[in-house]
Amino acid sequence: AYASRINVILLTRLMEWNRDERHGEVLGSDCPIAMHPGDPTQVRKPGVSFVRADRIPPAGWVLDYVTVAPDFAAHAVSPAMPADLL
Repeated sequence: AYASRINVILLTRLMEWNRDERHGEVLGSDCPIAMHPGDPTQVRKPGVSFVRADRIPPAGWVLDYVTVAPDFAAHAVSPAMPADLL
């Protein structure tokens, strides 16, 4: 619950910052980010991420995963979370 709460706080703050100016896209923990182009099995799902507007593909997100590295990504973990789950 601790890590989830921190991720929600980060997501909320980013959404508030992005609301009026539309700096880019704020993405939640259910959005996979491809780590290796061409291999959609190598993905990560940070708790929250952000991609600047000028880096979003012209057609938007057409795949089930993001293919550009985020400009910001964070994933809060609980002090009790085993290191092998990171």
